[in-house]
Amino acid sequence: MKHFAAVAVLLASAAAPTKASCDRPNQLRFAPGATAAEITGSVARGERECFTFSARTGQRMTVTQTDLGEGNIVLELYRPRWTVVPSPDGTVVRGRALEGASEGSDAREWSGRLPATGAYLIVIGTSRGGGEYMVHVEVR
Repeated sequence: MKHFAAVAVLLASAAAPTKASCDRPNQLRFAPGATAAEITGSVARGERECFTFSARTGQRMTVTQTDLGEGNIVLELYRPRWTVVPSPDGTVVRGRALEGASEGSDAREWSGRLPATGAYLIVIGTSRGGGEYMVHVEVR
């Protein structure tokens, strides 16, 4: 796939959000000609939703989110070679987060050059309570 990371597809609409548990992340499927995707949904308190996509070293990615509720939606972004493992408290993501978008940093957006080729992971969660979100992912 020549432009596998430069294009994306709309995963869900506001009327029918896609659930994407972290033990089985949804794959962003890339369509020819598109450079962005919007992911909409809701996440309950203490839960996370995960999405994965492929990109190449040096591509520029911008991830922004619009919190459709109380301002508590946060992001974690992991570079290739991450894993998701079960734990007594739910699933745990192991791997290297992109700078400024690790667990506990309460990132609401991220922009920069990608450091590696492979599968990236977007984790959507909350800093408190639950919430609805719209996340915009652009890769060029």
